Amino acid sequence: MAINMMCTNSNCVNYWEDNCMKNINEERIEINAEGFCETFEEGISPMYAGQEAMDSESANRMATMGDIDSGETQEK
Repeated sequence: MAINMMCTNSNCVNYWEDNCMKNINEERIEINAEGFCETFEEGISPMYAGQEAMDSESANRMATMGDIDSGETQEK
């Protein structure tokens, strides 16, 4: 059973939205006596892949002007 553990280290590959994905997936997490995570892995979570593209103006324009069925823009 996973323990509800909040994480604030966004430099870890396991970090996603204040959660440790290892914790959510019920994988082993080791915390040392000083309270630091021994299973820390530097990097960016793959959960954030594509976020920059979704934040771009063209992606937002397509999302707000697009045809929901075809994905084509309504203005031609």
